[in-house]
Amino acid sequence: MSKMGGIPDFPFAVLPHPLGSLDEPSLRERAREVSDDIIKILLEGKG
Repeated sequence: MSKMGGIPDFPFAVLPHPLGSLDEPSLRERAREVSDDIIKILLEGKG
């Protein structure tokens, strides 16, 4: 995805779909599942 956007080394977290149909507790759980990746990206710039 980032390669197509012209920034191939841009780190990003991946969440399994669907997201739009989830209720708030389920969405929060998905966020918790990738929270370590998000923190690493924010602090170290690495995915």
